[in-house]
Amino acid sequence: MNLKGTDKKVAVVAIAIVIMATLSVTAYGFYKKVYNKEAVRESVETSPGPNTNSTEAVPSPEVAADISKDPPKKGSSGSSKTTQKSDGSKTTTVTDGSVGSGELADVGNNGPGSGQVAGIKFVDETGQNASLEAIIKSFMTSNLRYSGEIAYLYQVTIRNAGASGWEGQWAGSYNQSPSGDITSAYGYIILNTYYHQSSPYFNDYMKLVFAHEYGHHYTMYHKWVDLDLAYGVRFPTEYYTVRPLSPSSTAPDYSLGWANCDAEIIAEDYSYFYSGYGYHAMSGTYGYPSGGTKTWLVNLTSGGTSPAPAPATDNPPTVSITEPGSGQAIAGVVYVKASASDDIGIAKVGFYIDGALLAEDSASPYQYSLITTSYGNGSHTLKTIAYDTASQTADSSVAVTINNVSSDTENPTITITELASSPYTWSSSVPVLTIKVRTTDNVGVTLIRLFINSTQVLEVNSSGVNATWDYGNAPVGTYFLKAQAWDAAGNTAETTITIDKI
Repeated sequence: MNLKGTDKKVAVVAIAIVIMATLSVTAYGFYKKVYNKEAVRESVETSPGPNTNSTEAVPSPEVAADISKDPPKKGSSGSSKTTQKSDGSKTTTVTDGSVGSGELADVGNNGPGSGQVAGIKFVDETGQNASLEAIIKSFMTSNLRYSGEIAYLYQVTIRNAGASGWEGQWAGSYNQSPSGDITSAYGYIILNTYYHQSSPYFNDYMKLVFAHEYGHHYTMYHKWVDLDLAYGVRFPTEYYTVRPLSPSSTAPDYSLGWANCDAEIIAEDYSYFYSGYGYHAMSGTYGYPSGGTKTWLVNLTSGGTSPAPAPATDNPPTVSITEPGSGQAIAGVVYVKASASDDIGIAKVGFYIDGALLAEDSASPYQYSLITTSYGNGSHTLKTIAYDTASQTADSSVAVTINNVSSDTENPTITITELASSPYTWSSSVPVLTIKVRTTDNVGVTLIRLFINSTQVLEVNSSGVNATWDYGNAPVGTYFLKAQAWDAAGNTAETTITIDKI
């Protein structure tokens, strides 16, 4: 995905990018920040602080796009514990991350709620987010789907949990009779305010996090109580068919990691359909859920509230090229931008020149930085193809003229300042690898791309990059990290280092 730059300064942005290895389904987590000290200071000084956003049913495209570039942080583990009672009945407690079973048991003593959104119990441990309760409840009423399980969400806790690596957690418990029938269940949600407390999008982050965690409560409660399927048992086969999702690459627990746990995938499906933010954390690995998935979620329980069930038909998407215009003369490095929409959801937009695929973008704003000096001067055709979640397509084309006449023939320079040595031996003693890229040019660098083993993992319109790569998200082996830079005239430079992960 491309990031829009405002000038030759380094913009303050952050994005999580999932990299798919050529011969593996394993996803590598790669995170980057591009820094400008003046912009950082301005952001801190002018931020309106928390709880100033107005509540709306659908966020603006700009807010949704910005949040997708720096999505909420997710936990990476879960656990379960089953206690058998003297009468043969059992209680199973399922915790997400660091939620303790004792804490969950204390919450369980609260008992069921009223069955109404207004009756959900909120506890603000931070002492500064009292208004978040009304914001979340309004968001839930306007956007989320809920049914009888709402009475068994016993508590929502607002907590500053520090740099814990997660922004939301859900935990639940269910009771089984001696015959094995699951008779009752309840859930508990924690929202961690630490990471975005001072963000102008604080309320949006908390709503998106809450949507995922309530997705857990909605799907797990009905899986347990209505379908009578215990923890560790998969959802019905129908879900994997309509999603579609292969059981061979997923697990009903965290044995294959967070991103391959079907309980997490279906919680993201729920959030994708109902939150309004159009974000799905696993889209890079498993794609977006189909329209049939939404119908399956609706049918998981009866008597649900708004929104209404998915439409009976799934219409094809629409797409148009917004930049450059038809007949426009272009030179150097330019944006190709597209606007795409669909009644269910856009999966990706592909960018082409003269019929050759350039790249695919799976998140709005849909755009690609075209290096025109790679092509001859003259007439060329730019084309975009939009794909919806049902693989229906639409396309749009414009004719442009490349006219590169530049007096700037000096190539930029690019250096990976961290890591300083090549090859670099990466061991578990360094849990997060910091990668820094710096450039120089007589006029100014406008584009940087990073590649791992020839796969592009990052693109920014900036002169410098700070990136982090989590140790646990990449298999052991040798990696070639390549950085490329372009100036406005299309002059280029690149450098490569070797990373040996042990």
